[in-house]
Amino acid sequence: MTPFGARLRALRRARNVSLKQMAGALGVSSAYLSALEHGRRGPPPWPLVQSVIAYFT
Repeated sequence: MTPFGARLRALRRARNVSLKQMAGALGVSSAYLSALEHGRRGPPPWPLVQSVIAYFT
């Protein structure tokens, strides 16, 4: 798990948000978010990082 993936999972779980809910809000698949959380994908593109930040603020 990458630091980004660990933080993403911690934020999502702390707010009781499912992968499916968050993926729908961000316009990505839940499989992609899961892969990011587990470190099976490379660094996300900057626009997605910005969307994640906006989602949690």
